[in-house]
Amino acid sequence: MTIFGGKLTSAEELGLTQEKKEELYEQYVKIVEEENLQYPNSEISIDSLATFKDEYFMAPEDYKEFVIDLATFSVLVEP
Repeated sequence: MTIFGGKLTSAEELGLTQEKKEELYEQYVKIVEEENLQYPNSEISIDSLATFKDEYFMAPEDYKEFVIDLATFSVLVEP
């Protein structure tokens, strides 16, 4: 899986169990909260754990990088 040009840890590599998903999800929520404080205009949110797909799971450091990329992503619109 690749996003924003970097290789992310796949869900299979994480050995996902329900307990592991819950643990990772809690970390993701904290990451989103921290990055929303750092980048208040980004308004990044996270799906509920019930709707969070297995393919969305990645190592926390990869998720943080992903969230920062989302928060700092900009589109240049020329007149």
